[in-house]
Parts: sequence; C-alpha cells; structure tokens
Amino acid sequence: MSILDKARTCAVMCAIAFSLASCNKSDRNLIDASSQEALLDSVDKIRVNLTDRAELDQLDVALADVARFSIDPQLIMEQAAKGRMPTKEEAFRTVKPLVDNLSKDELLVLAGKLRQNYTTQLATYDKQLAELRRRQKAAEEIGNKMANFTVIKADYANASESLSEAAGSLVLRLKLTVQNNLDVPVSKAVMMVNFGPDGSLTPWLSQRVEKQFDKPLLPGETADLEVFSYFSGVAKGAEEIKPVLDAAMLELTGADGKIFLSAPKWQAGDITQLNLLEAASAHIRGQLAMTATGMGSTRTLQ
Repeated sequence: MSILDKARTCAVMCAIAFSLASCNKSDRNLIDASSQEALLDSVDKIRVNLTDRAELDQLDVALADVARFSIDPQLIMEQAAKGRMPTKEEAFRTVKPLVDNLSKDELLVLAGKLRQNYTTQLATYDKQLAELRRRQKAAEEIGNKMANFTVIKADYANASESLSEAAGSLVLRLKLTVQNNLDVPVSKAVMMVNFGPDGSLTPWLSQRVEKQFDKPLLPGETADLEVFSYFSGVAKGAEEIKPVLDAAMLELTGADGKIFLSAPKWQAGDITQLNLLEAASAHIRGQLAMTATGMGSTRTLQ
C-alpha cells in the first residue's frame, strides 16, 4: 500500500471515529420530559448542538407533530361529543412517556410514525364517512318518495263510555284517511302511528298499523282505516287538547305483492356518528396541513 493510500485510509478511519464520537455526544443530549419546563430546557440543549437551519426546523416540527399526533383521534371524537377538547396538561401527560429519554433522531422517527398513524386513521374515517353519507342520501331519497303516501286526515272519538266506567280506561277510535300520491298502485301500507296531546310523554295511541287494501290504491286515490286503542285518562275535544298525529310509513307494497319502498335504517345515532366523524376528520386534516406547511414549535407544549 502506498503512502498516499495509507493516508487516505487513515483519514477515512479518523472521519468514522469522529462521526461516531459526535453521535455519542449527541446521544447524551436526550429529552427530559419530567416536566414541561424540563422538556423545553432539554430541547434547547439539543438545539444548541445543531447549526444547520434545516435540522433545527426538523426538530421543531417533530416536537409539534408529537404534540399533535400523540392524542388518539378517537379521544378527539369522544371529547368533541362532550363539547370539549383535551387540555394542554392532558396533552403533555400523553406526550411525556413517548418522548422521555429520546435522542433527536429517535424523536424524528417517533414523529413520523405518529403522523403516519393519523394519515391511516384519516383514510379509515373517510371510508366510514363515505358509507354514512351514502346511507344518509339513500334515506333522504326514500323518505321523499314515501312522503307521497301520506295521512291527509285524522278523526277520533271515544268508542265506549260504558267500557270506560267498567275498566277505568277509554277506548280511542282513530280514523285515518291516507292518499296515494305516488305514480304506482299500493296494495298494502305499514306505518307507525303515534297520536295524543301535543308535548305529552305518553301518547293516547302508539301502534304499528298494517293496512291491506281491498284493491290496490291507485295514484291519486284515498282510503280510510280505523285504529282502536285503550288508554287511561280523558279525551276531551280536539279544540281543547289539540292532539298531534305522527304517522311514519315503514313499508309500501305494490300491486304485485312485493315491497317496493321500505324505511331505511337511519336513526339519531347515525346522525351523531356522522357529525363526530366529520369533526374528527376535519381535525386530522387540519393537523396534517399544519405539518405540511412546517408550522408549529416546541411552545405547542407550553
């Protein structure tokens, strides 16, 4: 080996040794997350050893990302449902065990992992939102169609005063008139009927009603049906009580005997879930957007 080759080899070995020594020195500058103040102080010590602007920016963004992405999006949803968001103290308690005793490089790896978790969760939420929105749209479309078969009139009366005296209750006779405004005949209608005083917790009548028409009800035609119910109390005149009718169509059957419209399973819980997912999705997008623009600093943890 020539002297030049030996010199080159020696230079390479020295460079490697210096690099390892620098790494060991850097590794001794670890994050201390025993308190928020200690965290900031230890980060400042790490920052002192960084001279490259890009590395300083990476450190700041990584710390901000850990603060943002260490909180489970599911917790964000649950807190949003209660009308609150995690406090700074709660956020620090979450961050503390994750960053304590980490080096700068380990912090960068952690930030990337947490950021990816949020990105993955966003994809999951978007998929769930798409399905909920599809169901919501279908429910609205079916609801609009079913609204064309409706109750246009409701009359009621006490059917038996003698029964009221004997049994301590009244028999309510409710006569409903339905009209088919659809463009197809209807041979059978299934509806949920609630009838009683406005604002009453206990309606006079709450029944699932099925009506098989003598012949299919053609478009534009009307038909009457009667419902009976026993209830305790006194049914006064409509002008005094002003009862309210709520008749929700559940199923409509065509002239061929097949159900062609059925109320979709879309309930209050689905609406709540939709709203929560939209809030969580918007939160994640906002956090990811902040990272994309390089915003944030260690003061996020203050």
